[in-house]
Amino acid sequence: MRTLASTPSVGGGAKPGEPTGYDVLFAVAAAFGPGDVVYDVGCGRGRACAVFARTGARVIGVEVSPRAAAAARRNRIAVIEGDARTVDYADATALWMFNPFGPETLRTVLRRAHAPRVVYYSGTETHADVFLAEGYALHRRQAAGDSEHTVYHYARAADSFHPI
Repeated sequence: MRTLASTPSVGGGAKPGEPTGYDVLFAVAAAFGPGDVVYDVGCGRGRACAVFARTGARVIGVEVSPRAAAAARRNRIAVIEGDARTVDYADATALWMFNPFGPETLRTVLRRAHAPRVVYYSGTETHADVFLAEGYALHRRQAAGDSEHTVYHYARAADSFHPI
């Protein structure tokens, strides 16, 4: 499973609370295909889900906010409304995460998902220690379209990784 995580960006610059830019989403989506089951943890209104679904992957949003989950459903996104720490990710081949939560939540989600692959989008290697502690190694860094953000591709040592 790949896990993809992000700090928000809108194309060029990025400011907290803004959605991830389409340029980044389409670049990340290249890693998905018809055999994937992608969970967007913290999906908001489903912007990333809509892009990732274009790859033929099955995409499921996870959103704690009832209002945002309802908006995603109106956009025809399959959404699990609730706490990301309680979701069953057993069928996931990939996780995409905007990074609105702390290290303990990330640790819990990674443990529940058993994700072989993680792609994490951020301004820094935020929570790199959590990924390391959970058995992930940084596979590569990918430019995110601005000077402030990077896409970090993590993989579990025992799992295969299919880079973009």
